[in-house]
Amino acid sequence: MYQQAMILSLYAETPVHAGTGATPGIVDLPIQRERHTQYPIIQGSGVKGVLRDLAAMQSQNNARLIDSIFGPDSQRASEYAAAISVSDARILCFPVRSLQNVFVWATAPFALARLQRDAINSGIPLPWTPPQLDNNTALVASDAVLINNTLILEEFSFQAQSSSAAAAIAQWIAEHLFPADDHYQFWKDTFTKRFVILPEDVFRDFVQHSTEIVSRTKLDDTTKTVQQGALWTEEYLPSDSLLYSTILATQTRAPQNGENAPPQLDAQLVINQLKQWFNNQRIQIGGNATIGRGIVALRTLTASSNNAGGAQ
Repeated sequence: MYQQAMILSLYAETPVHAGTGATPGIVDLPIQRERHTQYPIIQGSGVKGVLRDLAAMQSQNNARLIDSIFGPDSQRASEYAAAISVSDARILCFPVRSLQNVFVWATAPFALARLQRDAINSGIPLPWTPPQLDNNTALVASDAVLINNTLILEEFSFQAQSSSAAAAIAQWIAEHLFPADDHYQFWKDTFTKRFVILPEDVFRDFVQHSTEIVSRTKLDDTTKTVQQGALWTEEYLPSDSLLYSTILATQTRAPQNGENAPPQLDAQLVINQLKQWFNNQRIQIGGNATIGRGIVALRTLTASSNNAGGAQ
């Protein structure tokens, strides 16, 4: 059983393509999604892989420490298990184009309830609960995004009302899940003014149909025309998307025999080490790294802090 846990938020600073490979659908290279909700995700194996690379850089390639926490490499995978379990990164807030104030960060009660469940299971108290909505109403943290009490997103309009509950949730997310760097203060302040809670069906439709679809080509060096078969489309999770993953920890399991045995850490020390490696760092996740895709800022959230919600 896992004894400790943390929440790791991932804020997309550039579009992210965590792909599923080629498909026969309209989009040649779609992103990863949950089967039952169609919400975008980044699979836990991919998250764990890039976190391992970051940990190796932060620890100056201390292979014994990395192996003790993340597990040995594939050639020795049967020797012992990792001390952590990394969940899929789930969408929490999704940017949607707005007639007023350019864009908003949208979420839904279902996404908030998932975060609440995962936070409580991680020992992190939340000072809010997801609000209940009917199918015709949206809640906004500020009326700055409204036009005559109407919220206009893409080509759709919704009756909306300013809500103190939405404002409280927006403030908490900005303080605890956005990167803590000083230059993120603008984004935190903006988020609290542009945060909206949509009905679940509406939110599902936006995360399914309002991602970025990009056409890419490869040119023939001589003719400067598209090479045969070298035109394809890719789907991206847009910049400013906010996701989170849950990391569960137990004591390290590496055998303690021989001079080169990895260090023995209990679950709390594992979590402390992860916080040291990951908090306020940046990773590249998904494909197309060399064209600036997949830059993600991290923030850790644990129960060990004295302030509300355990921000680190």
